[in-house]
Amino acid sequence: LGRLVPRLTRAVPPTLAAVSLVSVLSSVLKLPATTLADLAGKEAFAGGLKVLPSFKVPAAFSALKTAPAAFLKVVLPYAATMACVGLVESLLTLQLVDGIADDGNRGSTRQECIGQGLG
Repeated sequence: LGRLVPRLTRAVPPTLAAVSLVSVLSSVLKLPATTLADLAGKEAFAGGLKVLPSFKVPAAFSALKTAPAAFLKVVLPYAATMACVGLVESLLTLQLVDGIADDGNRGSTRQECIGQGLG
């Protein structure tokens, strides 16, 4: 067991394993648990996976083939705005964590920006 746990935690995220274990135990032991079906009603889940929409490529991407400059002119400003919002959010979170974890180490904003660019 001592050798299995480290291998298992590297292969499966511990939070996923915990949620799965509690779900199985709750179901097997018939523990009282509120489910989505209880909250939304059984009719919300009637039909199973058949009620999900089919995957389709958005029509906007067909414009990429016919007029790439016009497509980029529309999409690029929104993409840049979203990237900037994500970067600012990350930097603010970094500052917050630095303030909470008062261990004398500061996070590198430069590394955070590079990480955002790579992601």
